[in-house]
Amino acid sequence: MPKIIEDSAVYTGKNGRLYELGKVFMYTAVVQDFQSRTYAVITKPNISDDGLLWWRTKQDGFKSRTKATKTAKELDQMYSLMEKNQEIKNVAEDIDDLISKSYISNFNYDLDEAFNKIIEKHSEFEVAQAVALTINAKSWDGRFSQLNKAWADNFITFNGIKTEEYDRFYGCN
Repeated sequence: MPKIIEDSAVYTGKNGRLYELGKVFMYTAVVQDFQSRTYAVITKPNISDDGLLWWRTKQDGFKSRTKATKTAKELDQMYSLMEKNQEIKNVAEDIDDLISKSYISNFNYDLDEAFNKIIEKHSEFEVAQAVALTINAKSWDGRFSQLNKAWADNFITFNGIKTEEYDRFYGCN
């Protein structure tokens, strides 16, 4: 079971030095090194079973906590976007996979069965988001009617989805 990381707690780092956690975000944290009295930004912070503070990467040498916190927040947003993009990509891949597995013969598909299997793995919102982003990214594709494109645009607008966050999302086939 993962240990809870607390702000303002003191931990021994994986390098044996003492650190005080200043601010903890979802994927990053600001720490102050007790020896050098400087701040650092660590990514993917984790407390091991023996109480050691571990991290994936560390940026050292921040003189002010404010600058370190700003950097940590920016990195946290980047990690969050990367994770969202991966999640929606997984949904699109599952849609493609389950539709191709639903092929019966002569270009006939059991789409009801495919939809039921997709909904078992992902929420209806996630599926709709993947389809809407696909239509949006492939607006040039003649397979999508004007009605489909209008639905996708409305879905994206109504749900406040920022398409620029998905600029590398190519969607379903």
